[in-house]
Amino acid sequence: MSSIKTFKIFPVPVFECQIDNHEQINTKLEKYIYELKNLLPKIFINQMGVDKKLTNIKILNMWSVVNGKNTFNMKHNHPNSYFSAAYYIKTNEDSGHIKFFDPKEVKTMYSPTLGELNDLSTNIVRIKPEEGKLLLFPSYLHHAVEENISDEDRIVISFNLDIK
Repeated sequence: MSSIKTFKIFPVPVFECQIDNHEQINTKLEKYIYELKNLLPKIFINQMGVDKKLTNIKILNMWSVVNGKNTFNMKHNHPNSYFSAAYYIKTNEDSGHIKFFDPKEVKTMYSPTLGELNDLSTNIVRIKPEEGKLLLFPSYLHHAVEENISDEDRIVISFNLDIK
């Protein structure tokens, strides 16, 4: 064997960016979300439809999630959209990471014993939530949120995008 090539086939991107001046935005959003929660508790269960066209991009729906102590989000994906997003308004060290799962199901069904994990061998990637961070990822990518073990709420705004 003279040489070995590695082809990274079907890589899955997760984009991260830090929002400038997020402290001011988050303070206003936090106040607004708590006001909605007090007025209309069901608003956090049902999706708020936002139909806003940005050239060929359409926000299909948008919602907020307030995870109190000992709450978490089960593994899921977002069908019928191209990209999904999570924008972190309020988090802390113990509010739980978001976990992304390898979309290649065969890796979770059958796999040899692994030594040190790397980007080619792992089937779960954890990303630490931080206030002002926006994550944008393919909607088919299964994800979950770990348990919030802090005494403070974790507040996230999420939305799904359609691209035509």
